[in-house]
Amino acid sequence: MTLLSIEDLRMVFNTEDGVVKALNGVEFDVENGETFSLVGETGCGKSVTMFSILRILPSSARMLGGRVLFWDKGLSKTLKKNNPVDLSSLSNREMLKVRGAKIALITQDPQSSLDPLYPIEDQISEVLELHRNMGPKEAHSEVLNLLEQVQLAPPERIARKYPHELSGGQRQRVVIAMALAARPPLIIADEPTTNLDVTIQEKVLDLMQELKRKFNTSLLLITHDLAVVAEVADRVAIMYAGNIVEAAPVEELFEHPLHPYTKGLLAAIPSITERKENMDYIPGSVPNLIYPPSGCRFHPRCRYAKSNCSQERPMLKKVSGKHKVACYYWREADAA
Repeated sequence: MTLLSIEDLRMVFNTEDGVVKALNGVEFDVENGETFSLVGETGCGKSVTMFSILRILPSSARMLGGRVLFWDKGLSKTLKKNNPVDLSSLSNREMLKVRGAKIALITQDPQSSLDPLYPIEDQISEVLELHRNMGPKEAHSEVLNLLEQVQLAPPERIARKYPHELSGGQRQRVVIAMALAARPPLIIADEPTTNLDVTIQEKVLDLMQELKRKFNTSLLLITHDLAVVAEVADRVAIMYAGNIVEAAPVEELFEHPLHPYTKGLLAAIPSITERKENMDYIPGSVPNLIYPPSGCRFHPRCRYAKSNCSQERPMLKKVSGKHKVACYYWREADAA
């Protein structure tokens, strides 16, 4: 069943240089209990999408259209709204009932999520007292339980420490514990392993997957790392210049990519089994989103583009099962 659905989300930012057309009709959905990954290079709109869901965008942002639908009976009852709840229509006060309690965030820099002036226990307890109405004694017991769940031992000692006394991997585990504290149906993880050593990355990813299953929550993983996607995701959406260009179950996308951009990304991954004279690459560069290309935003870099590609944006359409692609000439790309 669907938990989160993004429909035709369009977002712009007013800047001194002009209007940045950041999101250009983004659409995807996250199902109950799955790990859904949103993949794209820097500046494609992944983080803007995340911030749009949580409604924590700067004052320069302007939503031009779309909906962010969230299926949760508890939330609809609390807000006295129909199920699903359109998060994009809620007031700032109503969104306080969503952030943390229903949708939690794990950032790529755990230091930015933790207050350096308070010990770890105080910071996790605040979530428990705010969203689960726990008293001090009950919260203390649950803090120790959560720290144990994220494999921080001994939990009593970790609870008394301040963020600067912990390693980067330990801080990220604390942030995961905070995200799980309110038992939210959805956790958004924004590049959660970027700042960690490779050996620690593996452990944190395994831990997140284990806890996702244990707490029966869904995970929206935002990343640029296709290796991470291949390891943990159930489904994946590829994002380019503010658009979703392809979405599919992860194995199907890696084995049978259809969009020219996706095919280019996968072809550019170095192989340890195949020797090449020259590295594959996608020609051209990412467009300036103040002056994005008309029609399909990938068409200036696409070898299959024809005149209609520059005139009208192709919509994301189902081609088989759960595989969707936004391209007029995906069959030609597939046959090449």
